Amino acid sequence: MVWLSKNDRLKKYSIYIFLLVFIVSGNALTFQLFGRAAIKLSDVLAIFLGLILLHEFMKCEIDFSIGIMSTWGLWSLLLICCNLLVFHFTAGDALTAVLYLLRFMYMLWLGYVTARWVKKKGLMIEVLKYINILYLAVCFIGFFQLIFFPVAYDFYGIFWNIGVYFPDADPHVGRLISTYFDPNYLASCLTLGICVNYFLMEKSRGTSAVWWYRVAWCIYLLTVFLTKSRSGFVGFAICFVFYFLFTFHLSNLKIEFLPFIFLALAVLLYLFFFSDISTFVRIRNSFNDPSSWARLSSWEKGWEMAKKTGFFGVGYNLNGALSQQMYGAVHDGPGYGNDSSLLLTLITTGFIGCILFGMHIYHLLRRTKHSKCVIGLIVSALVICNFNNLLYYNLWVFMFYFIIYLMLPLKDKAEYRQRASAKIQKHLSAGDAKI
Repeated sequence: MVWLSKNDRLKKYSIYIFLLVFIVSGNALTFQLFGRAAIKLSDVLAIFLGLILLHEFMKCEIDFSIGIMSTWGLWSLLLICCNLLVFHFTAGDALTAVLYLLRFMYMLWLGYVTARWVKKKGLMIEVLKYINILYLAVCFIGFFQLIFFPVAYDFYGIFWNIGVYFPDADPHVGRLISTYFDPNYLASCLTLGICVNYFLMEKSRGTSAVWWYRVAWCIYLLTVFLTKSRSGFVGFAICFVFYFLFTFHLSNLKIEFLPFIFLALAVLLYLFFFSDISTFVRIRNSFNDPSSWARLSSWEKGWEMAKKTGFFGVGYNLNGALSQQMYGAVHDGPGYGNDSSLLLTLITTGFIGCILFGMHIYHLLRRTKHSKCVIGLIVSALVICNFNNLLYYNLWVFMFYFIIYLMLPLKDKAEYRQRASAKIQKHLSAGDAKI
């Protein structure tokens, strides 16, 4: 049991309440103010959490990867200011872009600072277990929704009646959406819970608790299956492959298991190629599906927009204004963003922004120390973000960085000094040995 002071308990419970609202409510507590601005309850709570952790913000040591992304944010802000003159954007466009940029950077920093505090207080495993339970709660809400409200419009209606704002909702007949209201983003966000579950499964190896995490894994698999999201399947598969590669040992494979493994693979292949199950039918028809062609169109327009800026960048969230100038409307894929987060990074921050972003990801991967959960989460995010604009999605950013920095080794100045001192001592010892 970790002893916490009264002030620390306030911070802990504030984090727990924020995580509960952020993960479980999803898009179900989004309200429109003054007929224009839409704001989530979790956004409001994020501000309060930042105030409660203000002292941690003030004394927090800047991680290299966070510093790189802060530089990326400043570069984007400079581009927004410059492109007011170059592309003649309105002051309203620029203000909206700056506000969205500030929210993105704040959520990134909040995830980093909160994770550092949780780790320093020895609450990492406790908080990860809590996160796992919350994402499983999202799954069970989804089961309820799919059973009683198989047509998404009926489920939306419950929330619309209390003033919830969710524009351009699709019917999503027979698909699990839960409180996220979108099966593709839901399935993608569940990869966060899946990787946390893998991490806890590894930590509990050799105990009876591992069976609970295996059951949870099955629940996640069933949920992703019922969303019928192809990008969600890809993310789930990538996380599984990385976990399997890092944990599988031939010495643990018993010969009597081989027939069951081959039988399971044969059944899966049969269902994939020949069954009439709608999930597998969607996967088989990927190249003839309207949504697939819409993504191709989005990528094509995104590349045209990047060339329009000379690959220099237009500034974060000004892509909608640029789309309106080029195509005459913002009510399409490029208007809201782009289906590819990587293309969106190129459109908004150009080659320089892409280089900074690449350095940021490289540093995260370099620090993983072969953590299969962190590697799987980052790689799956980089793949599926090309089908859904995931890396800038408001229900992804905070949780992604929060979980990543919980799992990464904590580094501070004391550790750097200790490692530098050890290297110096090693060189001195080597010199003495030669003498």
